[in-house]
Amino acid sequence: MHPYFAKHSLRDKLIAKDPDPNCFMSIVIPVFREEQLLQTIESIHNCDSPNESFELILLFNSAESDTESREYNQRSKIEVEEWIKQNSPAFPIHMVEENHLDDKLAGVGLARKIGMGEAARRLLSIGKEEAVILCLDADCTIDNNYLQAVEAHFQNPKSKAAASLYFEHPLEGDDYSNEIYEAILYYELHLRYYKHAMTYCGLPFDRYTVGSSMAVRVQAYLSEGGMNKRKAGEDFYFLQKYLIKGELDEINTTTVYPSPRKSDRVPFGTGRAVQDHLEERKDLQLSYSPKSFKLIAEFIGSIKRDFPRRPQIAEEIKGFFKADEWEVEWKKLIEQSRDLESFEKRFYQWFTPFKLLKLLHYLRDEYYPNISIEEAVSELLEVSGDVGDQLEELRRRDQF
Repeated sequence: MHPYFAKHSLRDKLIAKDPDPNCFMSIVIPVFREEQLLQTIESIHNCDSPNESFELILLFNSAESDTESREYNQRSKIEVEEWIKQNSPAFPIHMVEENHLDDKLAGVGLARKIGMGEAARRLLSIGKEEAVILCLDADCTIDNNYLQAVEAHFQNPKSKAAASLYFEHPLEGDDYSNEIYEAILYYELHLRYYKHAMTYCGLPFDRYTVGSSMAVRVQAYLSEGGMNKRKAGEDFYFLQKYLIKGELDEINTTTVYPSPRKSDRVPFGTGRAVQDHLEERKDLQLSYSPKSFKLIAEFIGSIKRDFPRRPQIAEEIKGFFKADEWEVEWKKLIEQSRDLESFEKRFYQWFTPFKLLKLLHYLRDEYYPNISIEEAVSELLEVSGDVGDQLEELRRRDQF
C-alpha cells in the first residue's frame, strides 16, 4: 500500500464493495444539508457513457454537535436510496456517512479529504495509479459530455497530474432572485479578470481553482499528501501544489455549472461572497486596480529580461518584502540556478500564488484601492461593453 495511507489517511477502508476492475474515474461529492443533491446525481446519470467505468462517492458529513444537519443528511440519504431504486443507474453510488466529525475540524476540506482518500484507496486497489479522482459539489450540474471529456483528457499521455475544468455560473432563471444572479455575474467576472491578469503579468498561475471543477490523478494526489482539512479555500491550497510545479492542466471541452446560491457556511468562497454582497458587507462590483497588475508585470518581465542580473523592482513592491527578504532570496535563487528555466522553477516555489495574493492585498491597501471591475477589465484586458458583455468575452477566451 502507498505510504500516504500510513502518514496522511484519516480512515481505514470505508466502502466494503470492491470497485469495478475497469474503473477509471471516481467522483467525490461532499454532502452537507444539500437541497439539490438529486439534481446533481441526475446530471451525472444523464451523461454520455465513457469508455471505462466510473463510480460516485457521496460523503455525507456534519459536526458532532450539529444534530439538525445530521438529521437532514439522513433524509437526503433516504432520498438517494429511493432514487437509485427508481432509476437503476449504470454506475455504482456509494454513500459514506461521516456525521460525527470533530466540531473544530468539520467542514468541506475534511469531507473532501476523507472522500478523496477513499477514492484513491479503491482505485489503487485495482492497480489504477493513473486513474482520476473528480471533485464536484452537491449543487452542481454538468454537461452531458463531462465524463467523456475528462476521460479523453487524462488518457492522453501528455496530460498533467491535475486539471481545472471549465465552469459557468448560471446568470438567469427561476431558481434564484435577480439580485443573486447579478451578484454571481460580478463574482465570476472577478475570477476571470484575476485569471487573465495572471496571463497579462506573465505568471504561470493563470488557472482557476474552483473546488467543484477539479480533477487529479491518483498517484499525484497521494504524492502531494492529499487534500487539506481547511473549512474554506481548500481548493485553492490543494491545486496550488500542482500549479507551482506546472502540473495543472485546463479542460475546456466540457462545462461544470456551479450554483450561485448564497451561503454562510464558510468564511469565504462563492456562497459567502454572494451573501456578503447582498448584505452590503462586500461590493462585488469592485476588484483589483490594473495599476497593481502592471507593476507586477514589470517585476516579472524584468526577471525574465535581465537574468542573471538583478531585476528592477518598483518601490511599491519593495515595501511588501520584509527587511532584506528579497535580497537574501535573490542571492539564494541565483546561486542555486544554472539557467533562467531552473531559476523560474525555484522562484515560483517561493513566489507562490498565495504570496502573489498577499502582494495584491498590500498594493490595494497601501497604494491602489479597488476600482470598478467593469473599468478594470476594460483597461487591463481591453474588453469593452458592460459587465455582461465582458464576462461573455472572457468566457469565450477561456474556451479557445
